Amino acid sequence: MFPVLVAEAALSPMSAKPGGQVRFSGKCLMDTTPGDKASAAVYWTAGPLEAEIANSFWLDIDEINDDGTFDQLLTIPKNTVPGVYRVPDLTCYLEDQAWDSAEIGIFTVLASDTPSTGSSSADAPVVPVLAETGNGASSLLLWSAVAVGVLGVGLVARARYTGKRLNGDRW
Repeated sequence: MFPVLVAEAALSPMSAKPGGQVRFSGKCLMDTTPGDKASAAVYWTAGPLEAEIANSFWLDIDEINDDGTFDQLLTIPKNTVPGVYRVPDLTCYLEDQAWDSAEIGIFTVLASDTPSTGSSSADAPVVPVLAETGNGASSLLLWSAVAVGVLGVGLVARARYTGKRLNGDRW
């Protein structure tokens, strides 16, 4: 028999400034055994994949109650780029097993009102320049669609030619 897996999570509020706090609550259970830990990735949704990876962060839960519930205040990293982020799911862990929840939702990091403290460029978040975003997945997808279309037209033309030759030989 398969185990009953429970993975539920919510963020409140669904927006915060860098350095602000959000409540991350939910439940992780495998049958009646609570998970060891849980985490949720928070993915930046603007820009190419490289910028998405560089500007994303994790919310980690290390304390899960005996009934599988958790409720913690977590701090949004201070160097988080303002914008819209996607929180696809909660991942629960128990020993060597993992299971996921349904999508948590969209989270917005608001612009900070505090002036810059003059941090070093090593601490600065990665934000792509518009001119650098032209060689992303959109271009690859477009050229792939063109190549598939050309290949499809060629295959149809070849099939029609072959069909006419075969039919012509019989008559």
